[in-house]
Amino acid sequence: MQTRIGRDHYVRVDTNDYSVHPDAIGRTVTVLTDNDEVIALAPGGVIVARRPRCWARHQTIVSRRDCAACPGPGAASARRCRGRTG
Repeated sequence: MQTRIGRDHYVRVDTNDYSVHPDAIGRTVTVLTDNDEVIALAPGGVIVARRPRCWARHQTIVSRRDCAACPGPGAASARRCRGRTG
């Protein structure tokens, strides 16, 4: 599946949101899934996210590295990722 990365830098697979590195904001990425992981590829095949697949519903799976790289003012960036890191 292909999707454009919005300002919140997440991709949705089933009912779960997976963080993507903020460098991919505004780009179209290809999302690949299997039973074990979710991978997001930027143009040129660059991996911008590789997360373990979560089978629970309505979860948010975040990389601390993605949150640390959030653009914008610190408070707004922290708000987007608060309580979601793992």
